[in-house]
Formats: sequence, structure tokens, C-alpha cells
Amino acid sequence: MKHFLSEPGTWKVASEFVDPAGKVITSQGESVISVDRFGITNDQWLSSDEGSRQNSYRITPVSATEMTALSIDPEQPTLLGTLSVEGGKLFFKYRREGSAINGYEIISRCRSTCYSFGALFDGEKLLQNWSATLNKTK
Repeated sequence: MKHFLSEPGTWKVASEFVDPAGKVITSQGESVISVDRFGITNDQWLSSDEGSRQNSYRITPVSATEMTALSIDPEQPTLLGTLSVEGGKLFFKYRREGSAINGYEIISRCRSTCYSFGALFDGEKLLQNWSATLNKTK
């Protein structure tokens, strides 16, 4: 069964972010998955009325059901995480190096569409949650 990172491709992203006060921010973007002999790269960008953001994740398979992730974002400290694979689902748990920022994301794939849900915390304090739909275009 395929999951979000199981093959190269380009995904159009539509996201909705919600803060604890209920403020909603919608965004559009793209995620490009590439695979080489060293692992998987996920280059993504999102744009909203609040601005735009780019990020690059370097993902290294550890086994058939586990991967590690490293985010390279020049504007933020390094993000470190682990991904668990269960069929067409990815379970991503991460933390920002040198801070209490942490979170999780669950990405479920159904054919050429992925559904993502996640939350970001500062320690135990919720900063935002989100949902996204990703449609494979290439």
C-alpha cells in the first residue's frame, strides 16, 4: 500500500490552520517528493494572507516501517522527528531543537489524495492545529 512518501511526485496542498482562540488561516501550496540513493526529500511551500513559508525535510528510511526526518529551514531551528508507517498512513512525531516546540502529524493516503491532521505545541500548550488535503498532480 502506498503512502505519502512512497514515491516521487508533486502534490498540491490546501491547508487550514486554527489557533486556540479559533482564528482560522487558510493556505495553498505544493509539496515535491524526490527520492535518491540517500533517502527522501520533501520540499514544500505554503502561502496565505499571513505570508509564505518554505521548508525542506530530509527523510531517511530506517526500516520498512520507520523513518527519521530532519527539517532544514533557515528561519527556524532544526526540526527532528520520527515517522512510523502503517499501510497507507504515516505517523510523524517531532520536536524543534533547542526549544519546547513539538508536535505530531498523521497523513493518510487514499489513491492520489492524502489527508493530513496535526497539532503544534510549546511544551504542553497548544499553539495550533491543522488539516490539509494533498492532491497528487505528477
